[in-house]
Amino acid sequence: MPQQAGPSASALAGVGRLNRFPVLLTAGDHALLTPALVDDFCRRAAALDADAAIGVVPWDRVRTAFPESRRTVWRFRGEAWCGSNLFALLSERGRAAPRFWQSVEADRKRPWRIARRIGLRPLLGYLLRQSDLDASLEALSKVMGCRLAKITVEEPRAAVDVDSVADRDLAEGLLRDERRASLPG
Repeated sequence: MPQQAGPSASALAGVGRLNRFPVLLTAGDHALLTPALVDDFCRRAAALDADAAIGVVPWDRVRTAFPESRRTVWRFRGEAWCGSNLFALLSERGRAAPRFWQSVEADRKRPWRIARRIGLRPLLGYLLRQSDLDASLEALSKVMGCRLAKITVEEPRAAVDVDSVADRDLAEGLLRDERRASLPG
């Protein structure tokens, strides 16, 4: 498939080519995915009453497992999350999620447009930490026109993507340790 203008455009092109649901989406820099992690995510996604799902990892689990690692953290009322780069489009309506994200990518240098698109109340709820993730996803669902849900991924390694040399070193070290542990005797 030809390279697209960004991650959301790539996701939409891939989904368009498949033209069936559900669809699992992840990023190419997600070096630590395991079959068990993907199977669990897909099983839980299939049980949701939603059009699209996002996998999130509790920040405290990530911080405990990888205290030196720099991760993006989304802070909400009483909770903090890291992304897992695991997404599921569960229905045709779920395509609205990457379409919306595509518009966010296009306006990344014009944050006022993104804020206007999201709406003042959800944005302030997040910025002032008055909303939890579920309430924020509910507000985004209304903006996007599809039902969004979260899937809590307990495995902290799911939050590790390879965006830097330090991330690569962390991933390689984890894989090396895993390989050693699996060797006999």
